[in-house]
Amino acid sequence: MFKEKFNYDPDYHNASGIACVAVFKDAIERAGTLDPEKVRDAIAATSLDTIYGHVEFSPNGQIKGTSVVLQILGGEVIQVYPNGVKKPVYPVPCWKDRK
Repeated sequence: MFKEKFNYDPDYHNASGIACVAVFKDAIERAGTLDPEKVRDAIAATSLDTIYGHVEFSPNGQIKGTSVVLQILGGEVIQVYPNGVKKPVYPVPCWKDRK
């Protein structure tokens, strides 16, 4: 649907925004009202699959899940986080020294 409307695939920022709206829509529907406290409680109880991935929140309000960190060196994309995937190059070389 996104690609048909905008004529390109959603990038990271688009996907994040779409997921945020999906979480709010789902929470408002489950709350059955726009009352801020009820919507807040519904958001806290969220368990939803979105274009961005699965969304749930911890008891302290942080989003659950693990991020992935990539490093691009020499034209190769390397996943460096979570730990144990590949070791990152640190410190990163100056721009003039990168290939």
